[in-house]
Amino acid sequence: MHAWVLDLQVRDKANFEQKELRMSESDFQQLVERARGIEMTPSEKEQQRRSFAFGNANIENASVTRAMIDSAAEELSRESRRHEKPDRR
Repeated sequence: MHAWVLDLQVRDKANFEQKELRMSESDFQQLVERARGIEMTPSEKEQQRRSFAFGNANIENASVTRAMIDSAAEELSRESRRHEKPDRR
């Protein structure tokens, strides 16, 4: 039987801890199925998008901060709203 190893990164305000979690194929598949049923709110999607952007940018340039990502995301959002066509009802 194949065992899945998930590399979990747990963060809180005080520290960063990395843990390894082993689970069976069956447990892993159940977890995947549960995850497929989760619908994220627009706010959660935005948080996920920013986290992804930070993680990727920070790999390339360690001086990139979350504040920089937040600032860029806000600016892009403002630009997007300026270019939206008015709803003509």
